[in-house]
Amino acid sequence: MAARRCLVDWLVTAAPSVPLRMKPRHFVAGDRRGIAISARNCAYSPVGTKSKPSSCAIRPQKQRRQFSAPTSPAQSSVPPFAFAFDIDGVLLHVSEPIPGAAAALRHLHRYNIPFILLTNGGGRYEADRVVDLQRRLGLDLKSSGHIISQHDLESEGSLPVLSTANFVQSHTPFQELLDDAAGLDAATAGGKEGSGGLRDETILVTGSDAARIRTIAEQYGFSSVITPADILAAYPAIYPFDPLLKSVYADTARPLPKPLLLEGGKLASQPSAKPFSPSDLDDSKYLRIAAAFVFNDPRDWALDIQILTDVLQARCGFLGTFDPASLSAEGLPKSEGGTRLFFSNSDLLWATTYHLPRFGQGAFAAAVAGVWSQLASTEQPPLLSPQSGRATLLGKPHAATYRFAERTLLRYRASLLEAHGSKASSATKEAPLQTVYMIGDNPESDIAGANQFSSAHGTDWCSVLVETGVYDPARDGSNPDYLRHRPRAIVGDVGAAVRWALQREGWPADF
Repeated sequence: MAARRCLVDWLVTAAPSVPLRMKPRHFVAGDRRGIAISARNCAYSPVGTKSKPSSCAIRPQKQRRQFSAPTSPAQSSVPPFAFAFDIDGVLLHVSEPIPGAAAALRHLHRYNIPFILLTNGGGRYEADRVVDLQRRLGLDLKSSGHIISQHDLESEGSLPVLSTANFVQSHTPFQELLDDAAGLDAATAGGKEGSGGLRDETILVTGSDAARIRTIAEQYGFSSVITPADILAAYPAIYPFDPLLKSVYADTARPLPKPLLLEGGKLASQPSAKPFSPSDLDDSKYLRIAAAFVFNDPRDWALDIQILTDVLQARCGFLGTFDPASLSAEGLPKSEGGTRLFFSNSDLLWATTYHLPRFGQGAFAAAVAGVWSQLASTEQPPLLSPQSGRATLLGKPHAATYRFAERTLLRYRASLLEAHGSKASSATKEAPLQTVYMIGDNPESDIAGANQFSSAHGTDWCSVLVETGVYDPARDGSNPDYLRHRPRAIVGDVGAAVRWALQREGWPADF
């Protein structure tokens, strides 16, 4: 018996570069139940698909925690899988780290396993948010207590655990519109040929702090950015309820780059002037808004809804004009150059320290769409529907965000492998990304998005649900619609999720 044990130990240590493909086991993580599906190809069918229902069932297993112990893959090997993590409810709970989150990320980084953070949150510049997350998760501290900079880590031949290269928040995809206005509509990077970009066009931005949002947009590279405060300060009559003009908006307003083209009515600078003609649409003289971006939850809904609906009704984006065709049954065709709206997040509700959910940006988007439905023809497609062509919804579960996330993950995977040798980098051509484990706490966004996403590269997005956030296991089963979007696995927390995925892939899970 002793000789046999020695022989097994020798075989394990002698072949460290060959991962053992072992069947993942059910486990219990900490004091939370762990539930996993053992069959590799077993998956739940997303709601609304024509695929046959899976024969698998998620059932709790009451047994002690067990882990397979594969040998360590060589550092130069190319992982055929990667991870995408939600933040709130997965890595953090009310800004405090969830136990095991930092250890899981460090373990993936140690083995050069690519991952990104994919959140519907926003409102801050990505670099600032990454620094804050590093601090909260304890990923940036050396023994001296100083923050480890990305430059320092890269100079040592390693990428940091977290950086802007593997971080995607709700409005990060807006950057793709700098040079390609159709970038977010395309299934693959590059968009449509000749679509142009918005880098040098005037854009309108809003959010919880419009002044800070303007700065973020400028840091992205947009050269001409205006806010509702700028418009209100220049034309107070555009919103006749102005008790907040001096106390709130005056301090953040900037002069508009160009005046508005006031078409007809008592606001026209020259009421007796000649009738409006298409030749008046001159963006070298008058302000034209090419696109409007909602970065995060606005505060002054009334002002923002007024200005956004004005922009939607304007001729070719010239605020101050009115195009009757915008309200017709067909609406404005894309060829007319009307302003497009981009909402970075469609979450109707979100969890805070208050005991009941609060309205999110999705509620504001619904309010804009509701007002528009009262103005436009009843035969016109709803504003937020893909058929309207006027508004784009981003954030999980929408496909545009998952397309952007996959492109980001592929770029990060290549840079991560390149940082560890050209051999690993060149191997990516022969080892495509097969699986992305989407670990989230919200069935309606994280899980639904992963289940419904169809990768242009054939990558399988495997959904894993944790119990540390929105999902409430006590309510599962009480209502058949509560968990409409079934995950591949339900586990207690993020550490358990990563262990389940690593065991499924035959990689070390000893953290």
